Amino acid sequence: MANVARRRNAVTRNAVTGEVVRVKLKNAPVAPGNVLVHVGKLLDQKVRSDADVVRLVVNGLPARSLTRLATKVRGAGQLVAPGTTVRRRLKDDERFSVGESERMVRLARVYALAVEVFGEEARAEAWLERSLEYLPGQASQSPLELAVTDPGARMVEGMLLKTQHGLF
Repeated sequence: MANVARRRNAVTRNAVTGEVVRVKLKNAPVAPGNVLVHVGKLLDQKVRSDADVVRLVVNGLPARSLTRLATKVRGAGQLVAPGTTVRRRLKDDERFSVGESERMVRLARVYALAVEVFGEEARAEAWLERSLEYLPGQASQSPLELAVTDPGARMVEGMLLKTQHGLF
């Protein structure tokens, strides 16, 4: 229990108005590694380490992983691959390509981190689906849409970690 931290709230800045907002976080223990365990559950796979994640991506995730991910992440199929590709992979029970598997893992990782930061799925989903102008001069995007690319996922994870630690 020594490595378990308890968080009660965080301070962040509203991206639209710029005002400081205190976010009440669930008072639950958060042990290191919970994000990876949650990623595994979201993908219906056993994940205990980063090496497991690499193995899953290199081998290609099975179709059931997207089916499971889509129960939590709205629009996951559209964010992973074109609709025709997704339908074919699901119909034929095919494995996804390395690139598609990477996108699934990124989405699952960002979702799991958001749940850890906000303490409950409903709050995490609301934050992940809210479109704002995160990239100046570009159309509004949701954090999930940003997370499709590696640089976008890093940006979203950075925002989440800043929120978690009260930085902005």
